[in-house]
Amino acid sequence: MPDDALTSAPTSIWEYVAPGEHRVPAAPVEQTVKAGLATLWRQLRPRPREVDQPLTRDEVEALSDARLATLAPEPEWTDAAGALDRALQEWLAHPTQAPHAVVTLGHPHSGHESVLRRWAQIRGWRVVRDPDEREILGAHASWLSELAGDGAPWVLPALQHCFLRHVDGLALVRAALDGINNGKLGHGIIGCDTWAWAFLRHQWHGQGFPTLIAQAFDTDRLSTWFAQLASAGGEHLVFRQPDTGRYVWPPRGEDGVPVSDYVRSLAVHSRGIPGVAWVTWRRSLVGTARGPAGDGRAVTTVLVRAWADLRDLAVPADGEGEAALVLQALLVHGGLPLDLVPLVTPLPADEVAAIVSRLEGAELVTCTGGRYEVSALGYPAVRKLVAGRGFVTD
Repeated sequence: MPDDALTSAPTSIWEYVAPGEHRVPAAPVEQTVKAGLATLWRQLRPRPREVDQPLTRDEVEALSDARLATLAPEPEWTDAAGALDRALQEWLAHPTQAPHAVVTLGHPHSGHESVLRRWAQIRGWRVVRDPDEREILGAHASWLSELAGDGAPWVLPALQHCFLRHVDGLALVRAALDGINNGKLGHGIIGCDTWAWAFLRHQWHGQGFPTLIAQAFDTDRLSTWFAQLASAGGEHLVFRQPDTGRYVWPPRGEDGVPVSDYVRSLAVHSRGIPGVAWVTWRRSLVGTARGPAGDGRAVTTVLVRAWADLRDLAVPADGEGEAALVLQALLVHGGLPLDLVPLVTPLPADEVAAIVSRLEGAELVTCTGGRYEVSALGYPAVRKLVAGRGFVTD
């Protein structure tokens, strides 16, 4: 059966829920207050001696790119696709009935488009391509016919790439949503970035579709995910902080040991978005050391930089307001070619190019395949800036 890889998946950390059930990790109020008081206290008195014991850096091996790839490999999305399939079971069981589509939402760098493509591959559903600029700006009849196809079910992985926030750039997405809603364009799954959906909800006034979103990764889910990724190589690994010696999460069979607050801090910082957490996690891995475990087996200790030692990215202060306009446009569209950014902002092309260049130098923006987008590493800082400027967020 084509869906064996989905239905046979074990219980997973991935879960798809209604948007109202989505829970962003947050630091407890008492932790926030304590952090503020601790900062003040450190300013008033010398730092006390650590209770925990730092790890020696003797015989620590630096991480090559190849070694890093075994400890924090690129995510593989089959488990997530399986979780999505389970959430879709009731809808899949009634293919000829309305609603004719389900919307699945994903935050930037959540891997959502990859999950949908993996799901479509396993299920054997047709994947609909993104329309090009000409089709978005008016000549879209052929793309709508392509979406309808021969009636076979489809997956549209990136609705955020099907419009431009411009007077001539919304007709296609409205026509597509209308046609899907009334059944003229067949039966399928619409994938959309959360920022784009927050914008489009005010641009299309149809009755709406059932909507799902991947649950955010809290401390437990993140720890389990990182451990699963690292375990693919079959090594006996433990992850510890070099400054205190504390484990980042408990080794197997040692649930009672004290752990650091690294993963909890990362969950809050990343808002539980897997890809945002993953890039920070990779940057936190600083080296390995080998030694015997309690059972006589060799164990590799992976040193994880303390959370307080990580450098936060920041938006350059020069031209911050104009940068916010560009960054918000990139978020709403899930990334854009550079020549289209002036079309959706009030800024001239030469100023946009200069802003994007500065943002790229600050690691806040990356370019892949000619499309500029907010980087995973820079997303927390960018979201904070955009929200602080009063823009609608996801």
